[in-house]
Amino acid sequence: MGEFSPHGFGLNHRRPLADLIKVRAYLESLQPLHETTGIGPLTRLAANLARLALRLEDRLEWGPRAPLLVAVLGATGTGKSKIFNSLLGAPLSPSGYKRPTTLAPVFYAPGELTSSLHRSTFFPGYLKRTTSGPVGFDSLQNKELIVVDQGGRNWGRTILVDTPDFDSVLAENRAAAWDVFERADAVIFVTDAMKYADQASWDYLDRLRVSAKETALVVNRLKNKLSLEDFTGRLHGSGYRPRILSLPEEPRLKDLDLLDRRSPALKQITALLEEWNDSSGDIIIRNLEDDWRLFSSDLQDRLGPMLVEAGRELDSIEGLLAKRVELARERLARDLTVAISSELKDSLIAQIQALFLRWDLLRYPRRLMGLPFSWLRDKVLAPLGLLAGSKGRTGLDEAIGRLFEANRETLVQVVQDFNKAAREVFQAGATGRGLTGRDDFQGQAWSSEQVRARYDQVRSELEDWVRREAAELIKGLDLGEKMTFYLAQVVSLVLFISIQVHTGGGFSFVDGLIDGALAPLLSKVTGHALSREKVRAFEIQAGRLHQEGCRRIVETQARSYLDYLAEARRGLSAGQPLAEAFASLRQAFESLR
Repeated sequence: MGEFSPHGFGLNHRRPLADLIKVRAYLESLQPLHETTGIGPLTRLAANLARLALRLEDRLEWGPRAPLLVAVLGATGTGKSKIFNSLLGAPLSPSGYKRPTTLAPVFYAPGELTSSLHRSTFFPGYLKRTTSGPVGFDSLQNKELIVVDQGGRNWGRTILVDTPDFDSVLAENRAAAWDVFERADAVIFVTDAMKYADQASWDYLDRLRVSAKETALVVNRLKNKLSLEDFTGRLHGSGYRPRILSLPEEPRLKDLDLLDRRSPALKQITALLEEWNDSSGDIIIRNLEDDWRLFSSDLQDRLGPMLVEAGRELDSIEGLLAKRVELARERLARDLTVAISSELKDSLIAQIQALFLRWDLLRYPRRLMGLPFSWLRDKVLAPLGLLAGSKGRTGLDEAIGRLFEANRETLVQVVQDFNKAAREVFQAGATGRGLTGRDDFQGQAWSSEQVRARYDQVRSELEDWVRREAAELIKGLDLGEKMTFYLAQVVSLVLFISIQVHTGGGFSFVDGLIDGALAPLLSKVTGHALSREKVRAFEIQAGRLHQEGCRRIVETQARSYLDYLAEARRGLSAGQPLAEAFASLRQAFESLR
């Protein structure tokens, strides 16, 4: 883009504002979750661009009638406040031995501009107050900006700013000095014979050289020319040749005393302010162009590729996670024992048998006659460890329990291996590594106990299904299946009578036989009572439900990672509309040419 023209700027300076506000809103909505500390490169760049967008908005709002902002900038104790006051002809900004002295930016502005300095785009976030006399700072206010209504010296629409020390021991002072430096159209850089070689001073001199702002360097309290020659030589050696002025040391001056207005250097600074004011239109347009060039290049060449790369890596992580989920499914199908369907089939038959036995009219006489043996077995033999107590289906329940426990531990291993693989997937790239470094990422992986609890729920649901299936099957038995069961009852009765005859009717072993010889026989006969199709359908359905329950656990665990990725995507979702709004903004800035 070529230079902006005074005509185009004057006629169309508000045209880009709507698109610029949209772009800034998208920049401020970016939340790169993968930058764990909140100060990563993408976060910092987006924040800097949002600040720069506000600066552009402020320049465009003001247009060609914008005031020229001239900052008096310097390190601690270099005398910048004294120079500021001397240029104004009054001790308005505090000056003294106490460090730091200047605790907030002080703006000396023409009366017609003071109200404009309170708008939101001008130094956003600062508490602004206007005064007409000597400045007093509020030590409790960290971001304060003081506007002094200009009543003495007047440089047209030039605003002179006294800044806090850029090397202050107070972080808020250093931040305020940087904010003024960024927004300033021109700079009077103040150093002295003691401070000119400090690293902090040279850092700002480098920034001034790169920014190409209108600048005058003032070497204050100069004792001999050797210091000035050394400073000048170092500057020229770095390729920087700004205008350099010097003020001699005046040890007799007190804190509130002003420099002699007849001083050649002070006269030169005053003349320079008048010169800058006369060419303020060109300076403002040039600074606007520099700000726009920096904004557009950083957004297009730096932020855009960073957002694309982060999005591409999130896509890659999602694809690799899908593959890991599929591998986990295959492992479940391979490693979960299929015998569980056979065990559950036995459980189904036992439950059907229990339902049939409700129709057995002899069950109560048998139980009554078996009480002596039951008492002897449960109260005497079982406590001595000679015989297990009668609990009904004990062996089958224990077998099923062992089988479920084995499958539960298999599932635990599958889930933990998946979590390990998922972490490796995330850590393969910078964006994923940033996400794994967040505290909330650690909570995505379930513990072994959490997996076991979820599997126990699957087991409970499966056992409930078996009970419901038994009830449904017994309702649907045809006549042949019922006759087969009745045959089992006849066999049971014959065995019962035979035992009573051979034992003389003294006591009954029926309860013991139910767990021993008679129960397997009844189960076998009852099993044959069901059609093979029904038994096979049950086995297939039981296995399918078990597999589905286990897969659901793995998929739910994977979903927590996918939801985490979705949250990271939402944090970067402004990237696409940002690019579209920026394209429209570029076209709007063309109208300023």
